[in-house]
Amino acid sequence: MSRTRLERIFIPSIDVSRAATSETARLAAAQDIDRACREAGFFLLTEHGLGGLLEDVWNTSQSFFALPEHIKRSCRPSTGSMLGYRPPRSLRASTSSAPDSPFDLKELFSIGNDRPCQAVETTYPEYYPVNVWPDQLPAFRTALTDYFAAMRSLVGVVGRLFELALGLPDEFFAARSHDQLSMLATIHYPRLEEEPEPEQLRFGAHRDRSCFTILSTTAAGLQVQDSTGHWHDVPFEPGALIVNIGRMLSNWVSGRWTAPMHRVVLPTDTTRATEPRQSLAFFYSPDPGVNLEPLFGPAADDDHRPSSPTVADHMRSMLGLYQ
Repeated sequence: MSRTRLERIFIPSIDVSRAATSETARLAAAQDIDRACREAGFFLLTEHGLGGLLEDVWNTSQSFFALPEHIKRSCRPSTGSMLGYRPPRSLRASTSSAPDSPFDLKELFSIGNDRPCQAVETTYPEYYPVNVWPDQLPAFRTALTDYFAAMRSLVGVVGRLFELALGLPDEFFAARSHDQLSMLATIHYPRLEEEPEPEQLRFGAHRDRSCFTILSTTAAGLQVQDSTGHWHDVPFEPGALIVNIGRMLSNWVSGRWTAPMHRVVLPTDTTRATEPRQSLAFFYSPDPGVNLEPLFGPAADDDHRPSSPTVADHMRSMLGLYQ
């Protein structure tokens, strides 16, 4: 596995296929993941076997975002739902310190796990809204649904490495992910056709609320902030997946791993500014009733600890983001 040193930040590339070849390789990968999640909260996954499926999602997403505006807006969700279409200049980074900060230069379409078991759906109905789809693009629905399923499988692979890195029991994450509250967003950053507002970004600085995120993107631009407040480019490797830790997991492991502040900046050169950028973000969160009491005792820095101890309580803050 290759390593990238960004001053005080360590962001390794983990070869998924190699990590599966032996216990020694798996332990080495877990050790690098542990170090990366302590220092940066980011690492990369290569040789994951999802290249063809990613291509399908990129192509069908381009077709969706190229649809007339009125068709895309017909996929707007019901009030309060986190799913469906969000047009440009309608969202800003949820953890922005300034409520009047500029809107992000992006549009997105998101889906969730809308097929939980009946008992869970009855207990937590607000967390499982029905996905909204455009009738005009059945291939788009197929590609995103297949990718969501592939991400659920990959969560199992990542979870096993996390268990080894953290000293948790086998199947710790799998046993808590049958009705997971995960969400998949396909994000389109349009080409820049007008001058942005001061301090406007493609995606403003934020920490993810979920457990962890598995991201794929078509271009550089993602940055992570270190503990001193300096920003660093996250390495861009075509075809690689990028994993970052969210506040839920950071709290759950008693602050052992960091939930990094990150952002997507505007391109600085003319060529990249005229090219759109795409990302796929799978936000993994376990089953809603899972207890999130810190696993290793109280964290030294509890600024982002959830006020209540379940996944549902932690995620409830997200329900108000889309009113």
